[in-house]
Amino acid sequence: MNLFIDSRSATFSYSPDSFDALIDRLERVGYEPLMRKAAQSFSNVFGGSPDESSIARSADDDELEDLEKECEFSRRKLMSLEKLGYDFGLDANKGTTKSPDINGEVFFSEDGAGLLFVTVVDFYSKVSDQKAIPDATSRIRIGFIGDPDETSSLSEFADAVARAFEDKNIDLKWSHDVLQNKQFNEIVSAQDDSYHLASRIGDKELKAAKALENVNIRETAQLVRRSGVILAKELLKQKSENASELIKFVDQLLQADLVHQEYVVMCSKTGAHVNRVESRETIEQMGQLGVLCSCGKNIASEPIEGLLAADETLQRMLDSNYWMTATVVRLLNSLGVNSDRIMLHTEPDSDNVEFIVDIDGTLVLFELKDSEFGLNHAYSLGTRIALQRPKLAFLVSTHGIAQEVKDHFKRVKPEAQIVYVANLLQLEATVRKVVEGMRLMRAKTWMSCFQSFVSFSLLNVLMPKLRNERFEIPHVVTSVQSVQTEPESSVSTPSTAVR
Repeated sequence: MNLFIDSRSATFSYSPDSFDALIDRLERVGYEPLMRKAAQSFSNVFGGSPDESSIARSADDDELEDLEKECEFSRRKLMSLEKLGYDFGLDANKGTTKSPDINGEVFFSEDGAGLLFVTVVDFYSKVSDQKAIPDATSRIRIGFIGDPDETSSLSEFADAVARAFEDKNIDLKWSHDVLQNKQFNEIVSAQDDSYHLASRIGDKELKAAKALENVNIRETAQLVRRSGVILAKELLKQKSENASELIKFVDQLLQADLVHQEYVVMCSKTGAHVNRVESRETIEQMGQLGVLCSCGKNIASEPIEGLLAADETLQRMLDSNYWMTATVVRLLNSLGVNSDRIMLHTEPDSDNVEFIVDIDGTLVLFELKDSEFGLNHAYSLGTRIALQRPKLAFLVSTHGIAQEVKDHFKRVKPEAQIVYVANLLQLEATVRKVVEGMRLMRAKTWMSCFQSFVSFSLLNVLMPKLRNERFEIPHVVTSVQSVQTEPESSVSTPSTAVR
């Protein structure tokens, strides 16, 4: 599954009971709150109510030390998410006088293709009498983690949450959370005309790149390109031992609109090319009009040969390995990375292509070569890593990566993590694994935030019972299949078991 994370946020006026009322409403319309269910199961085992099992405020919690710890704990949870690019406005709430209250809940999406979540962060001042003075706004965020083909469940969830707030006359205005790397934006604004965004690459070029990933199709395309135009039978002669395969490669080039087929009239007397047309029908029409070959025969009666001509797109795709550039862009697009977050740099008369990519707020560098990646290339890449300071650097080569390159980066230990892709067969699987790993890290960070909401306090449940004269054990129904009694000699007596 291609892991995908999408989220939206909005602000609203603070209300002390807003979160509980929201979860109640969502549960009524069919969204089962998983953490509330877990709390209830916890309470069923130990007795009491879910409210008792949550971390409640003790009599000493109004002391400054405990308040500082609580503020710091809440702030750290939010900071872990802010590092990923999610804004909570913590800069305006520094110090211990303002502590964010965080609430959250998790749901399964209706189709079972992922998780839905909601968090509410309330910023307010705390005073000595423990009363909260609300600020103007609180932040609500909803999100989806799962299959990108099933993200429609987030839109439905957003509508359900918005309707819940409509009951309180609150109109939520959702905005998509856009995670962008600030360093990428700075690089884009500072670069010259040799850099351009991948949004310039059109759908036709992306389709063509898919065909040219096959080395045999690429070699066939090179044969057509060198000739400009070539008779189909002459092309087959060059690869006569693989004629049947060559026909398939040519068909792929035709389907990708990289070459087009024409027809030429051959003079049966001189063998010269008399006329070149786009279809046989044109030749038939010329014959009906009485057009003659140079030898005097009706042109429609002369031999006709198929001709392959290179399309303008083919020339562009093979220049400076543009096909390889489009291949990586197509792959990144399929993983949810937009072309306007991909910046390209190509050098004239070079097979070297450089990418600077913003993947969900993480800066990534790609270096592409349609040849072996050698030590001299490693030196120049090291310089670019030092200048661009990416988190990851992909080395992609169609002809392997020299061992001395790997040894070099082991010695110099660049700040970026190096990912080696020694051939195109490894490209998609490697890039997909890395991108999904980055998104998995985001998902883990979100889930670790929710983990603190289900850290139930045994003390709050058990201490009231221990203060009673009789400890009340909740009734738990169990199914016992069989009970085997141990030999009497192996069981300690009360006098020896208790000291």
